[in-house]
Amino acid sequence: MEQSRVVAENALAYVAEDKFPVTRFHRLVIPKRHTIDFFGLEQAELNAINSLLQEQKSEIEREDSSVKGFNIGMNCGAVAGQSVCIVMFT
Repeated sequence: MEQSRVVAENALAYVAEDKFPVTRFHRLVIPKRHTIDFFGLEQAELNAINSLLQEQKSEIEREDSSVKGFNIGMNCGAVAGQSVCIVMFT
């Protein structure tokens, strides 16, 4: 990951701007430990990711009050469209 795209992090995960954004605030929340998919994350990692999601939501709302909704998604398994293990925040 290009360090210049990282916008936030904690001990177990980080947030990066998407290289090919679909929307203005399209960001990726990525665990620091490699795992097959979301279901392989440990509770502490889930808590760290959730904390970053909450922080990013607040930051986006402060930056642009016209934002009225959020789309948080993940693909787990190749048949679900997973190519890498990430949590998308758009």
